[in-house]
Amino acid sequence: MQQILFHYYRSKHELMPKILGWCGHTYLTEHLTPLNHPVIEEQLDSDTWIPKAWLANRFLQLIDSFEEELHAPLHLCDLQLSNFGVSENGNIKLLDLDMAYFNGLIPLYPPEKCRRHSDCSFFDCSGYCDKRTRRCHTNRRINNNLQVLCEKVLRKLLKPETIPLRLHDVLLSYVEKCASPPGRYKRARDLKIEASSLHNKYNARKLRSEIYHQFILTNQKLN
Repeated sequence: MQQILFHYYRSKHELMPKILGWCGHTYLTEHLTPLNHPVIEEQLDSDTWIPKAWLANRFLQLIDSFEEELHAPLHLCDLQLSNFGVSENGNIKLLDLDMAYFNGLIPLYPPEKCRRHSDCSFFDCSGYCDKRTRRCHTNRRINNNLQVLCEKVLRKLLKPETIPLRLHDVLLSYVEKCASPPGRYKRARDLKIEASSLHNKYNARKLRSEIYHQFILTNQKLN
């Protein structure tokens, strides 16, 4: 079912490579340049602010789309530059779908009893270990794509020496709050409270909005 949905979304959304044609089980997709391509990496490793601001803004938009535009949130359990690509018109898309899962399909459980939270995690998708029962909360992810993006990508991308001075402190503060939000590991009974989840989701949206504002404002001033 998940593969069928992926094929459907390829034709309806600008989040994944479009399918140009197929024959049997083989299909041809549009060309994407991986974000770990040497030319792109050279630009991102430079001290120039614009390429970093552009990519960060595109990534934030894409992560937001995976949360809001599909029938259910899509969890990216291996979030790294090599799994994304840029199209000819400049859109960032998910290139590798092997570690992407819809709600309820993430394998967040070990074969044996857990001892720590990391025992319940599946790559970038963090799980929760109930230390009383030593059982993982299956299909309960306690971090999100935005947190992983900030932790693994934006922290490295937005080096302090390359950020414009007027945005330096506030932008780094936003990224740190995004990557390491308070109360990341909650008590088992808290995971059952939907109101708490909605509150955390509201905070994530608020933070995302603030980061968007900073990047857009910077691009307007520097262009």
